Amino acid sequence: MNQYPRGKLNADDEGALAFRIGVSDKTIIIDFGKPVTWIGLDKATALALIANLTQYTETL
Repeated sequence: MNQYPRGKLNADDEGALAFRIGVSDKTIIIDFGKPVTWIGLDKATALALIANLTQYTETL
């Protein structure tokens, strides 16, 4: 069952999405585990994503 932490944003919203970030061959990979057309991030989540991406750039 899909979860909608901030409510369903529109008819295409499929709910919360887990993803992982890693590095392969000097490339940052964001793996959503399935095809994704769009993502919506609140401010805190966007800042966390930026922090994670910044952390991974230090390993490149």
